[in-house]
Amino acid sequence: RKPDMIFIAGDLVESGGEQRDWDEFWKHNTSSESAESIAGSIPVMAALGNHEYFEGPYLDGYNQPGSERAVRRFLTYFELPANNSPNQEQEGRYYSIKYGPATFIVLDVCNNGINKSGDDTNFYLLGENDPGGGNASDFGFGSHQYEWLEGELIESQLNSKFTFVIFHHSPYSSGPHGYPPGESENTDNHPGYPVRLLTPLFMKYGVDVVIAGHDEIWERSEITGFETKPDREEAVHTIHFYDVGTGGDGLRGPEERLDN
Repeated sequence: RKPDMIFIAGDLVESGGEQRDWDEFWKHNTSSESAESIAGSIPVMAALGNHEYFEGPYLDGYNQPGSERAVRRFLTYFELPANNSPNQEQEGRYYSIKYGPATFIVLDVCNNGINKSGDDTNFYLLGENDPGGGNASDFGFGSHQYEWLEGELIESQLNSKFTFVIFHHSPYSSGPHGYPPGESENTDNHPGYPVRLLTPLFMKYGVDVVIAGHDEIWERSEITGFETKPDREEAVHTIHFYDVGTGGDGLRGPEERLDN
């Protein structure tokens, strides 16, 4: 197979702050001795996962400024399109690429304010609007990423045949992160559930496919609603949501309570 590009839905490494983890990633994906080196010949476009924000089990996990140090390793390795954020530190954390008939939009959904609220995807990670937080990008209403996303979706609806969105936390899942946010039984403090707030935006502008991970389970969901066409007419539209499992960490099974 000779793909034009490779997209990764986050969690490239176990600990973003551990250089040895990055060394292992590149060892598997590059080779100075082989013409078949994947990353040496094919563009690799990655989304940030929570493990890229994770400094390491021996480095106090998620902390500030540790999580920012971890993400800077990711940003060092990837040269990514600009998103024109007013916060220069958020460049590279979300971006879009137009290629042939398709637009690919890559988001950072590893954090959302308010910390430990029903909209937060990581109770351990402080974001841009949290006191003492870092630069993890909010994705909720009113955030720069949300407004940027809507602009990119409008552009894609008008000028591309297909729109793909890639990020880490799967919004529809029967895996361990499919529970609603919380810290009690049958909830999760690292959930993908809050990312559902973006579904109406995806539906409105006719996103075709959403690709995520996080739960390390292979799963496909179909969500049907109404796309608003540029002429303001509505049409029935279906979005395909994929949790693409994992490249090398083993696969989980569904949670019994979420198996339906």
